[in-house]
Amino acid sequence: MSHKISDTKKPPSEVLMLTVERQRKGWSRLELARRSKNAPSDISRFESGRVVPYDVQLRRIARALGWRVADAHHLLDTAQPNQKDAAVESVAGFDR
Repeated sequence: MSHKISDTKKPPSEVLMLTVERQRKGWSRLELARRSKNAPSDISRFESGRVVPYDVQLRRIARALGWRVADAHHLLDTAQPNQKDAAVESVAGFDR
């Protein structure tokens, strides 16, 4: 139920803000799927860049993550290195 991307795949080293925000919360993909009422397989495809979510799917994800719906499209932006590092540190804090 999502837009497939054929020619616009992101390089494997790129991480979307969606992934960073999910990790910052300490959530698994399954937890984000549950909270946003999306299929777990869709969350995986969105994060990998294989598919682009429909607006309604992206709005539900934004709400679940505590983002303003108006800013939801930024969840599909590529995270900057400092943002990725902050998410890793945040997740590491949950293990202590």
